[in-house]
Amino acid sequence: METFFGVKADSLTRQDFFPLLWRERRRIRSFLRWAAEMEREYTGR
Repeated sequence: METFFGVKADSLTRQDFFPLLWRERRRIRSFLRWAAEMEREYTGR
């Protein structure tokens, strides 16, 4: 959380976390696609 959003994870409450997740869903999805692509390239799959 700290690295991706710049928000301290230990201070997030449920009321903070889910709106943040929803608001940033496109960035998260893009990051996860990129990470999956990097993993495929690294593992050769």
